[in-house]
Amino acid sequence: MNRQTFQFTVPATLRLSAMVRNIAEEIFCMAGFSKSWCSRLKLVVDELFMNAVKYGSTEMKSKVEIEIFYDDTDAGFMISDDGTGTQPMSVKELRATIAANADHNQITSTHGRGLALIANLWTDGFTIDQGPQGGIRVSFTKKIVTTNPPPPPLTELAVGMHVPAQPPAAEEKPKGPAVTVRLQALSDQYNIEELFTPVFERAQSMPEGSALTLDLSEVDYINSTFVGHLAQVYNVLSKKHGTVTLAKANKEVRDVLDIVGLGRVMTLTA
Repeated sequence: MNRQTFQFTVPATLRLSAMVRNIAEEIFCMAGFSKSWCSRLKLVVDELFMNAVKYGSTEMKSKVEIEIFYDDTDAGFMISDDGTGTQPMSVKELRATIAANADHNQITSTHGRGLALIANLWTDGFTIDQGPQGGIRVSFTKKIVTTNPPPPPLTELAVGMHVPAQPPAAEEKPKGPAVTVRLQALSDQYNIEELFTPVFERAQSMPEGSALTLDLSEVDYINSTFVGHLAQVYNVLSKKHGTVTLAKANKEVRDVLDIVGLGRVMTLTA
C-alpha cells in the first residue's frame, strides 16, 4: 500500500477537539488498528490537541496544523502550534517536563501526563521539535496492531491515588450516608471545572465512611483531565474510608477508564 496522508489546519479552539479526535480515530481504524488501539490513539490525539491549543496557541487567532498517515505497517500523527500561548514552553522545557512525568506519572496530574503515557506506553516513536509555525511540533509513530492491548499494570497507574492503610472489607457497608450525583455531558474542556466543583465540595463535606456514586449515564466521552478529577474525588473519599462508585458509564467511557487503569481501583457498575 502506498502511504496515505491526511493534512488539515484547524482554528485553535478546544471546541473543535471532538472533531479532531473523531477524525483521527476514523483514520486509525482505516489503517487497521484494533478497536481498543483506536480508542487509545484517539485519547493520545485528544491530549496532544489540548496541549497545543491551551499552551501553544492564541484562542481562535492561531492555527493548529495536523498530519496523520498510515501505510501497510505503520501509522503516525503530527501536530504543531505557533508558540503564542500564555504559557509558552521551549522544546527543551517540554522534553524535560515529559521526562519528569514519565518518572512520576501520577493519575491525578493532567498537564503533561498524557504526553508521558505516550512516550512510555502507547507509541513506538515519539519526537518533539521546532514546528514550521515557530512553536512546538509533536509527533508519534505506532506499528499497526490488530489485536487488543493487555490492561496496564495496576501498580503503574495507581501511583498518586490514596489507598487506605486498612480499607474496609468488601462485605462491610459504609458507615456514612450514600449519595448519588449525576454528571452532565462533557463539553470538551470548557465545562470540566464547572462539572466537578460541586462534586469536590460534596466529597469534602461528606463524613467518614460515606459512599458516593457518580452517575455517568449522560457522559459520552472522557479525557485525561476528566480522569484526573475522578481520581481527586476518589482521593478525598478514600482518605475518609469512604467509597466512590462509577455507575452507568457507556462502553467508550468504560474503555477509557480501563485504559488508564482507573476502573481497577474504583468500583464500576452498570
